[in-house]
Amino acid sequence: TLPYARPLNGLIRPDGEHSARCYHARAHNRTKDGCLFVCEEDPDGLDLETMDGKKFLTINGIQTLSHSCLNLMQELSEMVEMGVNKFRLSPHDHDMVKVAELFRAVLDKKMVTAEAISQLKEIGLNVPFSNGFYQKVDGCQWVELEDAA
Repeated sequence: TLPYARPLNGLIRPDGEHSARCYHARAHNRTKDGCLFVCEEDPDGLDLETMDGKKFLTINGIQTLSHSCLNLMQELSEMVEMGVNKFRLSPHDHDMVKVAELFRAVLDKKMVTAEAISQLKEIGLNVPFSNGFYQKVDGCQWVELEDAA
């Protein structure tokens, strides 16, 4: 197989929409032009809830993001076999150096995936993981693979 030219997402909050309005500023009763970078007060975004209180989306400035964090660590070896050789890690408000080290350790087969995911959960990103779209179920779901090595 040919190497995949563009990086695929390894750990990222998928974005859905961009708006001309800054909903983050509006949520803090500020205008877009006078926001004073209010999004810095919520470094991983501001959670939005459904009418029954379930966290659903996250806003960050003009972006609308998934509440869950797409995590394809379990799928790395499968994607490498497909020819993918670049993976994107989106920065969040936690130890991104450790995140990169964990992904590198799994790619280099120096750590089993289950242990790396366990450590990843302890780093401090306070949102659920998802890989559902890749696994052909609802995108916001997390499918734990039994044979992820």
